[in-house]
Parts: sequence; C-alpha cells; structure tokens
Amino acid sequence: MDSKETTQQVIDFQKQVLDNWDAAATLVENQTTSTLDWMFDSAVWIPAEGRRAVEQWITVLKEERGRLKAHLDEGLAAAEKIFVPANAPVAEKPKNTPIKKKKETPNESV
Repeated sequence: MDSKETTQQVIDFQKQVLDNWDAAATLVENQTTSTLDWMFDSAVWIPAEGRRAVEQWITVLKEERGRLKAHLDEGLAAAEKIFVPANAPVAEKPKNTPIKKKKETPNESV
C-alpha cells in the first residue's frame, strides 16, 4: 500500500469519526431539547422569559454546532487536496517474483 492510499484511508477515517460525532451530538441535543420542553410544560412557575432564553440558547447551540461541522468538513477537504492530490501518480506495485533461497553448505553454522 502506498502513502497516497494510506493517507486517503486516514482522511476517510477522520471523516467517519466526524460524522459519528455529529450524529451523537445531534441525538444528545434533540433529547435535551425534548426534556427541556417537557420540563417547561410541567413547570408552570417558570416565566416565559426564561423559556425564551433557553430556546434561544438551544438555537444558538444548534447553529454553532452546524458551523463547527462545516469548518471541520472544509478542513478535511483541504487536507485531502493537499495530501492526496487527484493528479498524483500512484506508484506501481512490484510484481510478485519468487525469492531465491540461498543454499546452505554443511560447513556454515548459524
């Protein structure tokens, strides 16, 4: 395996890690949002201003997580362009040739 293939595998792995992190963060975010909605619906003593503040906070967090993912995606795309250029020549793999064994003479000791 040449360095281009190895680098491509590393970048693909990093992309997968980023996608998995984003999916997990989205699940946590959605669960937290639904829990907070349930809490605000149940706790009538919390003023509407407090609920609006939390809703704005959640909106900002969603937007910033999206921006972070976009920046990380751009960074991985740039790394891919730098380290795995599309027009880079791929080294030829050597042909499988049988290895000739050295004949041992009886006088040689190991």
